[in-house]
Amino acid sequence: MKRAIVLLILIFNFSFAFAQKPRARDLGLPFSGTTGPYNAI
Repeated sequence: MKRAIVLLILIFNFSFAFAQKPRARDLGLPFSGTTGPYNAI
């Protein structure tokens, strides 16, 4: 039982560690200008 709890805690922690950070565009931050090649600013 203790192993199952420890395993669940480890899986939960790793899921947060590999979560992607939100992009600025997704948050609605405005960018002036046009994007360049490969969508670079």
